Amino acid sequence: GRNESVRSLAPYLELPPGSNPRARALAASWAQQGENVAGLIDRMLLFFREEPFRYTLNPPILGRETVDDFLFRTRAGFCEHYSSAFVVMMRAMGIPARVVTGYQGGEQGLDGSYWIVRQADAHAWAEVWIRDRGWIRVDPTAAVAPERVERGSRLAPISDGRRTGNALLGRFALRLDWVTNAWNEWVLTYDGRRQRRFLSALGLGFESWQEVAGLLAGVLLLVLGGCALLTLHPKTPRDPVERAWSEFCDKLAAHGLTRQLHETAWQLLERANRVLEPDAALSARRIVERYNRLRFDPRPIPPQGVRNFQRFVRRFRP
Repeated sequence: GRNESVRSLAPYLELPPGSNPRARALAASWAQQGENVAGLIDRMLLFFREEPFRYTLNPPILGRETVDDFLFRTRAGFCEHYSSAFVVMMRAMGIPARVVTGYQGGEQGLDGSYWIVRQADAHAWAEVWIRDRGWIRVDPTAAVAPERVERGSRLAPISDGRRTGNALLGRFALRLDWVTNAWNEWVLTYDGRRQRRFLSALGLGFESWQEVAGLLAGVLLLVLGGCALLTLHPKTPRDPVERAWSEFCDKLAAHGLTRQLHETAWQLLERANRVLEPDAALSARRIVERYNRLRFDPRPIPPQGVRNFQRFVRRFRP
């Protein structure tokens, strides 16, 4: 702003007519002493330091002439009070000035990839215009509570005793902010640009939406194929008796004797006796007898009986 003109600076010299007479009178007395702009700025900051001003987030209520009331009666407030009073005094001395609001401070996120800026970091300061230098930042709050500016509002031990809280709650808050940030990045603001960047990180660069659609279709087919394999492929029985019986039925099916869904074990054996050799038919009868005994005998099944049944099935050769 070094090239500001008289016309462009005019709005930054305006004050409501007749407002804050005590502040204007003090400013006029300082201006008449012939100090330069830098000297007048230092005088105002010295006024904040030497008089009993204090920083608080719970200031007293001000009257109609807010700047007068603040400078000469309450002398307690936060950054907006100090910056606005400073700007009024500067304008009353013929120095272009303006209030600037924004955020000062912040906290690094849990993984160090982002910064957390809360409403508690909101701050107000001032800028004054100096010939050949342009707009210069001045923070009047630093004259009263330098720790507020150096360390941030949530960390500074300000006069009314507000502090951040214990370390455990602080760590919990950081983790909660990390979850919120991840939700914002990967759900709320996950646009096409982020999708392309994510795919590029995987080595999948695409130039058009048709290529992306092809990839998605391929992934969908793989997922459907996996689901089909898991659901349509016959599952091996977990019961050792049923697992051995299934093996026996598979051996018969390999020779054209596929068991029908409505057939009992004896009915399957009757069909098998018509085509099996005598020795194989005898072995099949022993297997069916043992299977029915293991499945339907109310008495407890001895472990040796299950092992014998499994051995008979392994040795069976139709």
